[in-house]
Amino acid sequence: MTEAPNFIIRQGQVDDADRLRAIARGAYQQYVAEMGKEPAPMLTDYAKHLAQDTVVVAISKQKKIAGFAILISKSDGYWLENIAVDQSMTGQGLGGLLLHHVESWLLAQGHKTIRLYTNIVMRQNMAWYQRRGYREYERKTEEGYERVFFLKELSDVSA
Repeated sequence: MTEAPNFIIRQGQVDDADRLRAIARGAYQQYVAEMGKEPAPMLTDYAKHLAQDTVVVAISKQKKIAGFAILISKSDGYWLENIAVDQSMTGQGLGGLLLHHVESWLLAQGHKTIRLYTNIVMRQNMAWYQRRGYREYERKTEEGYERVFFLKELSDVSA
């Protein structure tokens, strides 16, 4: 477990699935109108991720899951599949804390890069990742979504 001033980060557990789904629905609801459909994170099988992938959750002082990050191992390395924060907890640096946690964990495991994609309408998310050292390398339509792909060299992660 990792502790931060206001949060404890721990591995996700199978019984966290409903809470992760609720956080994702709240975090991504704002994009439904512009996309004309629910973003992929609103449709995800969180129980499957918790059973198969690397999932970390941030627990608030109130003992409630406040945010999460999901890493997926693919043939070309690890991908940040999703990172989301409860709408009532935004603005406290939790997203950055979760991102730093997974990047540091990957670096400690000997991985040199991390990849992710986001939807083209999620302009704030794209700018947020770019400010944290991610660089765009591709745009394409995949599974009916217009996606923007990013890569980060983990040597850029400060301890």
